[in-house]
Amino acid sequence: MNVLILSKVWYTLRLLRPTVGFFKALNKQIYQFIWQNKSPKLKKELIYLPFEYGGLKVFDPCLQHKILQKRWLNYLINPERYHSFVHPYMLQHLSLFNNASEYPWLPLLNSSYRKSVVYSRTLSVWETIFTTMDYFIPTDFNRLPSPIPLLTILQLPLHMVINVTSDHWSHRHPTFLTSLMFVFDNQQNRLRLRVDGEHSRYPRLYRQLFDDILNRQTVTIQECVWDHILSAPSNQQYPETSQLPLIKSLRMQPKWINFHPRLFRQNFQEMSVVTHRFQRSVIRKFWHSKLHPQARTVYCRTIHKRIPTQTFISKYSPLVSSCCSLCGLADDTFRHFVIDCPRKWEVWLPIISQYFPNYNLSSEILYGALAYLHVPRNIREVQRFFTVIGITHWQLWNMYWHHGNTNTHVIAPQNIQNVTQRIKQLIDALLTHG
Repeated sequence: MNVLILSKVWYTLRLLRPTVGFFKALNKQIYQFIWQNKSPKLKKELIYLPFEYGGLKVFDPCLQHKILQKRWLNYLINPERYHSFVHPYMLQHLSLFNNASEYPWLPLLNSSYRKSVVYSRTLSVWETIFTTMDYFIPTDFNRLPSPIPLLTILQLPLHMVINVTSDHWSHRHPTFLTSLMFVFDNQQNRLRLRVDGEHSRYPRLYRQLFDDILNRQTVTIQECVWDHILSAPSNQQYPETSQLPLIKSLRMQPKWINFHPRLFRQNFQEMSVVTHRFQRSVIRKFWHSKLHPQARTVYCRTIHKRIPTQTFISKYSPLVSSCCSLCGLADDTFRHFVIDCPRKWEVWLPIISQYFPNYNLSSEILYGALAYLHVPRNIREVQRFFTVIGITHWQLWNMYWHHGNTNTHVIAPQNIQNVTQRIKQLIDALLTHG
């Protein structure tokens, strides 16, 4: 799937801005190709997860779309190594964003400046480029490397040009611009703090910040502002793009140096995945174990907690009882459905005693194996272990639904014996002939 089919659309994803409908249609085709109308169905998102999360490790087109934008960032961040004629055009496009006419890299750093009359989030590829760029910017990146043009600094929020804690009042006022606190003195040809009489709004905040900077010295000014306080704008020399401190600092970030699509994909998946994480070796042994496709499907549904128990159904239908139809003794919760039902335990006992006579496999151990792929340490033949419990769990699933989840009569002992014999025949056939 990743190499033969999806590789044909990667070039298109890098150049164009696909719509949400395109990704929905592509995800639907991927799911149909892999699952092939098997029943019961699993969530579509599961096939994109890595093996350790119980997925199939298929490339997610949405994530791949973000990864492919790294090539455009190479032209901006490292133009000396990645030469391209599109570099000046990209800078020109960035300069059209808010307050970025003299400093076009500003939209890459701050999402509040990603607004422009020529920018459409639904059509422009810049939306995905910005998302990829956010991956490389550290969470504690609050310093603006010098030099930055004077006009750009005056239009920045005040909290971006001073070093303060996150609970400082300036963070609660993102529209409080630097130009309201600083002014360019034409006589001195320097940038300076406003003084009494030059404040048109918020006089109390002005005096407080003035004292914090000059008297108490609890607030410091960033280096990019000091450049314009100590020297005139006409005397400042701006280096080439590749030598700008901002660009050089971004190139020195570990995520940029060690960039790999696998790490990028893992970072986004770890933020969205809430399922249990499995060991890669256990996942490999699970998929290599001898199991019927139907048995493996039921096992996967159990791992991802996708079982329609009576307790779950009764939440949406008050007329449905939450009691287990097999035993009639307790509510049909997830754990009860998997292992705690006494009628199902009557099947588990002879299976365990026949295939694992020397092991003390309690209901707690079997529940961990079925719900979380926990394998007991004393089990040496792990694949055989998955075969036995996988076939048993599958046949108990069939027994439950053949009996009916709304059946008012408990299951007959003869049916339990027949299911037990059926399980033994299926297991012996797999272990003997495969």
